[in-house]
Amino acid sequence: MENLESTKTVDNLVDKHLHGTRKRPVSGFWGGLPVFWSKLKILLNQWFATSDWVLKVGFGSANVESAILWIVFPASTSDSCGQVGSPIPLQVAFSSTGMFVKRLVVWCFLLIATNQALAAGFCSDFQRRLIGIAPAVCQRADLKASDAKSVRGRPLYLTDIRGGEPKLRALVIGGIHGDELSSTALALKWIELARVTPAQTEWRFIPALNPDGLLIQPGRRTNANGVDLNRNFPTKNWASEAPVYWEQRTRRDPRRWPGRSPLSEPETKFLMRQVDDFRPDLIISIHAPYGVLDFDGPTVPPSRLGRLYLDRVGIFPGSLGHFAGVDRNIPVVTIELSHHLRAPVDAEVRQMWLDLQRWISERGMERLTGSQSS
Repeated sequence: MENLESTKTVDNLVDKHLHGTRKRPVSGFWGGLPVFWSKLKILLNQWFATSDWVLKVGFGSANVESAILWIVFPASTSDSCGQVGSPIPLQVAFSSTGMFVKRLVVWCFLLIATNQALAAGFCSDFQRRLIGIAPAVCQRADLKASDAKSVRGRPLYLTDIRGGEPKLRALVIGGIHGDELSSTALALKWIELARVTPAQTEWRFIPALNPDGLLIQPGRRTNANGVDLNRNFPTKNWASEAPVYWEQRTRRDPRRWPGRSPLSEPETKFLMRQVDDFRPDLIISIHAPYGVLDFDGPTVPPSRLGRLYLDRVGIFPGSLGHFAGVDRNIPVVTIELSHHLRAPVDAEVRQMWLDLQRWISERGMERLTGSQSS
């Protein structure tokens, strides 16, 4: 199946080591692994056919050594995270020697396959929602599931790209608002460009911070708790400013509810941890659909990225630009694409990327990396 394209590397590696140049069948544990892997590949086909599944792994008793794989599919395709359907078991028996080594190897295979399945599941889910993104673009992004999950229990994905001897750390975030699918599309396309662009920059991409809002149809700005994630960051005086702004300026617009407290949501807690741990010198936050370029923080902002020109829109209590750019002194480039569903064409994606690289070069990496200590 074409949906298994993302597993080819692991598949080829396993087949090479299991079959290789062997001229005769191998008995025992190593002889049983090809059968195990072939059955696992069949299950991977089934995994990609659904967006919600639970993986459980166990082993048999000491007398009956076996690896048992349980795949539990949802009872319905609704947005709720409740009931699941009947489990499908797969039991693979091995010979009676080398229990520790056997279990260790099986666990390694399961971890690799599970990670591939999760990433492919992400791509399969978003492929149905994103316009103008080929399946291979998402699969080549090599997204890794973090240990953090959304309100609905969906993994929050990221990928790191390190080039040469990096002098700059840049964090790129898409999908903060679930009704801005083009922001996730741009982040995925930029991952490809980052891999082939020779630059002294270490990149961390989080293409979909709000998967619950992105995957529901129609997409919604807020997360599953109804919180606007871009009003939930711990800006100074959040307690006195954010609720007042929501009540008086937005007239209690439910799409812009800042939550009951700063960092009340698992998605904003996750991003806060990325800022603290990764310590970016530059943050690029992708949004839509106003068709402008915004900037918060020190240094001179870029005048344009592609067709988007600088037009500062101000700061808001609880916003990422306010928190990182003003309170933390980290330059924040906020991209507002022109369309919330449709990704920019490839030529525009490349031009925006080139303009960003040129701005970083013109401003000087030393100025950007020194901005946090100034």
